Amino acid sequence: MKKNIGPADRIARLVFAAALVIPYFMGKLDGTIGIVALVVAAVMVVTSLVSFCPIYTIVGALFGGNGADEDPHKSGMCCGKCGGEDQDVPQEANDGPPILK
Repeated sequence: MKKNIGPADRIARLVFAAALVIPYFMGKLDGTIGIVALVVAAVMVVTSLVSFCPIYTIVGALFGGNGADEDPHKSGMCCGKCGGEDQDVPQEANDGPPILK
């Protein structure tokens, strides 16, 4: 299993899981919504711990990317703010969006 979750995403998932679990144990979430919140929180914790999210793999396949491992400079998706001219990217990729006349 190839890792596709970075450190910031892992922390965000853990914070989000805590934001779902704490209200459940405080009695603010109960019933079906509480159970759904616990299941979502469990998925977030597990994907954070293993650094792999299958949804990222599916989305990357649908949009032609390979998740967090893809280098935006090589795919031509660089925003240009980092000075992409010293990267292996054609100059056209750094010119920004096309201007419609």
